Amino acid sequence: MSESLWGNLETLMKKNTPKTILMEQANHLQRATNGMLVVKIESQGDIKGDIVHRMIVYVPALNNYKYKLLSISHKLSIYPLTIHHPIEGIAVPDEQKLEIELGKIFKSKPVRKALEALLLQARDMLNDDEMLNEENAKAIMDNKPENKRATALA
Repeated sequence: MSESLWGNLETLMKKNTPKTILMEQANHLQRATNGMLVVKIESQGDIKGDIVHRMIVYVPALNNYKYKLLSISHKLSIYPLTIHHPIEGIAVPDEQKLEIELGKIFKSKPVRKALEALLLQARDMLNDDEMLNEENAKAIMDNKPENKRATALA
């Protein structure tokens, strides 16, 4: 068998793709919110030949309400790419600048306010569920046959 003519392909995989970076940040947010917010990265090609990654925040306690945080589009070559955020499109030349710009977006007032609103409403729904569970437990206890017998005897 002849030797590979491709050269060392391992060096080609040393960088992180935008999707990898988004997935890492998604995991950080999920851990920080104890799963109250779940982030999915949806990727697909579009008709212009771009690859598009959408970062979507889901709130399980709100029947999987979803909030589109941002999207990133790029050509096959990856960089330069564009971050699409409700405020503006941001041109990004490389991985280092991508991380800087994502940090700015994640810490921005509009994103912090959106996350706060999602978390507060999720907490309210979880508190309602806990109250319902306590009420259900009390109702179950009140309807036990031995409780009915005790009431009938009294």
